[in-house]
Amino acid sequence: MNRHRSLAPVPCRRCGAPLGPLQRLRGEACEALDCRRAEVDERLAREREAALQARLRRRTRHESTPALTTAPVIWLQPNRNRLIDIRTAERARYLAQLERVAALAAPEAAEPAADAKPPSDSAIRGRLCAFCAGRCCRYGLAQHAFIDRALLQRWVERHPGSTAQDAAAAYAAQLPRRHVEASCLHHGRDGCTLPRGMRSDICNRFACAGLAGLEQTVAADAPATVVAAMAEGQRLLRVAALDEAGARPLRAR
Repeated sequence: MNRHRSLAPVPCRRCGAPLGPLQRLRGEACEALDCRRAEVDERLAREREAALQARLRRRTRHESTPALTTAPVIWLQPNRNRLIDIRTAERARYLAQLERVAALAAPEAAEPAADAKPPSDSAIRGRLCAFCAGRCCRYGLAQHAFIDRALLQRWVERHPGSTAQDAAAAYAAQLPRRHVEASCLHHGRDGCTLPRGMRSDICNRFACAGLAGLEQTVAADAPATVVAAMAEGQRLLRVAALDEAGARPLRAR
């Protein structure tokens, strides 16, 4: 029986083609070029992450907080975004759009507020976004932060006696002087300048790979501290310890 079980076909985990005896000894992929390349890429990625993890642990070992040596690590894609002054024309387009939306809003036809609660209320979530400062909000530039009639009406409902024009003015007041280049005008130095309750459902519900990883980590362990890290190749670029109290940069080199 054991002999027959050993002769049972074993599929390639990449394409499903049956593996030959030698292929089964060498790994779980067949000889197809794409499958072998994928295997090599995956192995290199594991080696790279192991090297980065070891380097990161060596850095955090010298920090004053022992918990950092066991804190979960959230890896983020590197970016080189820069802050620029909001251009006069962009600000004018944004304000004109707010006026158009406010003119369409009718408090008597207000739609019920949707549940826009984010996956987690943890402050670490916001600190991770601020640390990343990536371009996840780039679509918000052309879409004017996804502010629509329902969103203004929602603001009016929370402020009895106010008007849609008041709501538009409240959003305009949240514009920073500088924003992340090629991103939403509300994408400032420390993340979104809009309070969570003023953001669109699209913004509140979006989660990049880093945020999704954080949500899984928080759901599983509820750690008091996480380490956020960016790397390029095998070089650490930026590292920070994040907790409910704030974000503390760590030495990356």
